[in-house]
Amino acid sequence: MTRSYYFSFAVAVTSLLFGATGWTQAGVESLRGEQAVDQTSTAPAAAEVKSDFAPIAKSFEQQPPLIPHDIEDFEVTLSKNDCLGCHSPDKVKDSGAKAISATHYMDRDGKPTKGLAARRTFCTQCHVPQVDAKPLVDNTFKAAK
Repeated sequence: MTRSYYFSFAVAVTSLLFGATGWTQAGVESLRGEQAVDQTSTAPAAAEVKSDFAPIAKSFEQQPPLIPHDIEDFEVTLSKNDCLGCHSPDKVKDSGAKAISATHYMDRDGKPTKGLAARRTFCTQCHVPQVDAKPLVDNTFKAAK
C-alpha cells in the first residue's frame, strides 16, 4: 500500500511539474489566427492559377512538377482522367504538353504495367497547380547538393 502511494504521489508531482510546460511554450501560432478551433471560419480566397509565367523550378530532384495551368474543371477519377487527354504518350505530339514520366507506367516493384499504374491514377495527389501566392508559413528548406 505504501509503495503504490509513493508511486502515485511521484506521478502526480511529475505531471504537475512537466505537464504544464506545453501551456507556456511561446511561438506556437495557428494558421487560423485568433479563431477558436471549434468555431467555423471563412476559408481564405484561393490563389489564382496563372499560366502566363514560366514554370517554377523544382526545389529538389524528386519533386513532382507543378501544373502550369488551371485544372478547376478537370475530372480525375478511377474511370476518367482528363490529364491523359494531353499528357499520355500518344497525345503529347499534338498537344505540346510534357509526357507522363515512364515511372508512372511501373508498379511499385518497378515492373512495367500495360497502362498507367493504379497508384499513379490520381495526378493531384502529387502534382498541384503553380500559383503566385504568399507562403502560409516561413520555409527554410534548402535542397541537398
